[in-house]
Amino acid sequence: MFVLIDKYIARLIFWPLLGTLVVSALILLMIRMAELFSLVLDEGGTTTTAFQILGNLVPQYLAFGIPLGLIFGVSRAFRGLALAGELDAVAGMGVSTLRLLKVPMMYATGLAVITFGVVGYIQPLSVYEFERLLFDVRNGQFGFSVPVGEFTRLSDKIAIRVVTARNGGRDLSGVFLSVTEDDGRQMTIIAERASLTADDEAGLSAAVFMNGTVSRVDFAAQKAQSISFAAYELPFKLPNMATFRFRGEHERELTLSEQIRETRDATTPPQKMAEASAGIYRRLAQVFVLFFLPMLGMALARPALRSTSEMGLIIALVLYIVYNEISLYGERLGFNGQADPLPVQVAPFLVFAALAVGLFLPMALRSGEPPLAILMRFDITRLWQRRSNLSPQKAR
Repeated sequence: MFVLIDKYIARLIFWPLLGTLVVSALILLMIRMAELFSLVLDEGGTTTTAFQILGNLVPQYLAFGIPLGLIFGVSRAFRGLALAGELDAVAGMGVSTLRLLKVPMMYATGLAVITFGVVGYIQPLSVYEFERLLFDVRNGQFGFSVPVGEFTRLSDKIAIRVVTARNGGRDLSGVFLSVTEDDGRQMTIIAERASLTADDEAGLSAAVFMNGTVSRVDFAAQKAQSISFAAYELPFKLPNMATFRFRGEHERELTLSEQIRETRDATTPPQKMAEASAGIYRRLAQVFVLFFLPMLGMALARPALRSTSEMGLIIALVLYIVYNEISLYGERLGFNGQADPLPVQVAPFLVFAALAVGLFLPMALRSGEPPLAILMRFDITRLWQRRSNLSPQKAR
C-alpha cells in the first residue's frame, strides 16, 4: 500500500512527466504542421483533413515522448528532493534508495503497458491511415487532383486551372477551363466559381460554373462566339479512379500479432520474415527499456555537494536518445538483411541496461558520492599526468 512518502514522490513525478510528454508531442507536431497544412490546402483539402493527418502522427510521437517524460519526471523529482535535503532526511528515517525506487518502477510498469499498446497495435494502424489520407489528398475525392495554380488535365480533351480549392476540391474559384470538342472546335470557360459533382457508378462527373464566360472557336470556319452566363454545367467522363493499397505492404503497418504470425508462417518470403523479426525486436525493446529509465534518472538526478547543476538530467536524456538512435539503426539493418535482427537489438539494449544498473546500484547499496559528482570531478588532465608520471609543472 502507498505510504505518505510514496504519494509524495508520485505527485512530484507526475507533473514533469505529463508536461514533458505533452510539450514534446506538440513540438514534434508543430514541426510537421506547416508542411502538412500547406500540402493539404494546396491540393484542395480541408482543415479537418489536415488535423486528421496530424492526429495520426500522435501515436508515433507518443512512443518517443513517453520515455523522455519518464526520465524527466524521475530526475526532476529526485533532484528536488536532494536539493531540499529531503533525501537525507528520508535516509535518516531508515528508508533506503531501493525502497524509493518503488514508485518510479510503478510508473515505468504503467507506461510500459501503454507503450506496448501504442507501438504494438495503435501505431501500425495510424501509420497506414496517415498514408491513406495523404493519398486521398493528392488524388482528390474523385480519383484526380486539381492543384492550385497549375494546369491539370482531367482527360485527354479537358484542362483546368484554379486559383483556390476548398471542401476537398469540390468548390473551386478563379477557374479557367479549356475543352477540345469532338468536331475540333475549342471551348474555353472562365468563371468566378465552380463546383464538382460525381456519379461513381456511371463513371461520370459534372462541373457547374457560376458567373463567367464561355467562348467557342471554330478554326476551320474561322469563327468565334462568346456568351456570358450565370450558371453553366459541363459533364465529362471521370479518369480511372486511383485506389489505395491494402494495409500490410510495409512492416510498420503490421500489428505485433500480425508480425508474429508472419514469422511463424513457413510461406513468408525471407525479406518479409526479416522485416517482421526486426519490427518485433524493436518494439519489444521500446517496452522493456522503460524499466531501466527510473534507475538511470535516479542515479543522475542527485547533484554533487553544494551544486545545483542539472547536468545529470541532460546526460540521462542524451544517453537515452543515443540508445534510441542505435536501436533504430539496428532495425534498419535488420530490414535490409544486413544483420541478424536479434543481436543488433539485444546488444545495445544490454549495454544501456548495464549502464543504468551500474550507475544506480553503487549509489543505492552504499553511501558515498552520487555518480554525477564522480563524473563532474573526472579530470582527463590529471589522468594523463598519472599515466605519464609527469609533475603538474612539467605537464603544463
